[in-house]
Amino acid sequence: MTKTLKASEAKTRFYELLKGIQNREDQVIVTREGEPAAVLLNYREFESLIETLEVLSDPKAMERIRRNRAYIKRGGRLYTHKEVFG
Repeated sequence: MTKTLKASEAKTRFYELLKGIQNREDQVIVTREGEPAAVLLNYREFESLIETLEVLSDPKAMERIRRNRAYIKRGGRLYTHKEVFG
């Protein structure tokens, strides 16, 4: 769930907001003068976003993803983890 709060309200409720996002996937958009200024989000979600950006910025990884998606689209077979590794 995403909440949007003014910076002054976020400042007043910071500890409560921190507790709220710590164990969930919630985000809080903090606005300043009516414009988005910052986002508070769960650390695991932040790590996930960074990992995604790293994959997206890796040309070799993206080429492998494109190639495998095309393979699947052509009817290529997918294997389970158990089938591959036993």
